Amino acid sequence: MTWADQIIAADPAPPGEIIDVALGERLDRSRIAELLMAVPGESRPVEVAREVLRQLHDELNEDRLTADAIATLVYNMAALGYLPEGEFGFEPWALSDSFELAMTGIYGTYEDARARLASYLAEHAARPPA
Repeated sequence: MTWADQIIAADPAPPGEIIDVALGERLDRSRIAELLMAVPGESRPVEVAREVLRQLHDELNEDRLTADAIATLVYNMAALGYLPEGEFGFEPWALSDSFELAMTGIYGTYEDARARLASYLAEHAARPPA
């Protein structure tokens, strides 16, 4: 929550939601999203989406979530409008299909689908924080 900490340090009267986010390391992502939605000011949804994709890329690389589960999450992000096609292309709609086709033996392998997902995430994710 370094971002929230920086805001608190720079603002003599930070919004309460920012304080909640800074203290919310153990909060689930949906609760953090709710808190952030309440923060006044302009949002940058494309940057947020890129950060989520970066975190999913980390989850994939560290085997904390299965690749097919991550592909489903990416699909859901697109379906909910969080991955505008202008910035993120059409690929989110097809990634989960690659896993379905591979797991049913119709086309490709699970590893091929995983490599395609990893490539997509690497291309569209935010750069890791320094």
